Order: sequence, then structure tokens, then C-alpha cells
Amino acid sequence: MAGRIIQVWNVTVICLLMVGFLAQSSVEYSRAWIVLFYGATLVGLVALRFFIVTGHRARACRRADFGATHFF
Repeated sequence: MAGRIIQVWNVTVICLLMVGFLAQSSVEYSRAWIVLFYGATLVGLVALRFFIVTGHRARACRRADFGATHFF
């Protein structure tokens, strides 16, 4: 699923860069800032996805364990 996140983020950044170019405001931002923003946000999105999925699986596992031990 990380591949889908990366794909959507790439499209988002391309659209933002295109809007900045067409609005002629892209000169105000350095390339280093854009690359840093891109990389940091991409890492954050993938990490957030990982923690959400891991937490959801652990929670589902606890529910299954509780239900199994509760009735015996």
C-alpha cells in the first residue's frame, strides 16, 4: 500500500509545482526547500500509514483474544 501513497504524493507535488509555475510564485521558494518538504512529507505519510495499520491489527488481535478467553 505504500506504493499507492507514493504515487498519489508524486501527483500532488507535480500539481503543486505546476500551480506555482503558472502563478509565477515558484521563484520565491528554493529547490532545497521543495525537496526537503517532499521527502519529509513522504516519509511522514508512509510512517503514519504503518503506525495506523499496525495499531489497527494489534487492536483487532486483542479483541479476538479477549473474546476467545472471555467465553471459556
